[in-house]
Amino acid sequence: MASFFQYYLVNQVFNGVMWGMFQCEALNGHDYSFLLEEKNNHHTIMGAGVFEKFEFEPMKKYLLEKAVHVHKCNSKLVKKFGVFWYQRMTDEEWKQAADYLVVEKTGIKSQRELREAVCAEQADYDFYDRPQFKFILVPDYIDN
Repeated sequence: MASFFQYYLVNQVFNGVMWGMFQCEALNGHDYSFLLEEKNNHHTIMGAGVFEKFEFEPMKKYLLEKAVHVHKCNSKLVKKFGVFWYQRMTDEEWKQAADYLVVEKTGIKSQRELREAVCAEQADYDFYDRPQFKFILVPDYIDN
């Protein structure tokens, strides 16, 4: 039991040092499940929502204003000392990430086309050094 507390204490101190020096936050066990090798990664989460008709630019601006306050949207995944961490993005990195975070997809008119687009996005495994979320907006989707 004493070794558990020693491990816990050392881990907490190390996490505190990483936060103080690099603004890095440790991932939890669930977060690590998303980092399996590509062929084994079955944990990419995709969701779809249908809204009233909207204009892309105002919606993008709205989402970015909200996302900047969401922890994992404004953090990037970095590797330091052989361990993955969340690191808050600088203002400049956040501005550059905006076009990755909110993307416009046009020309999708059916559920089949939407499914194909989602599968293509899900196959994108390059999420290091960028936000861990992505909003894909389809402003002209009209299926039923």
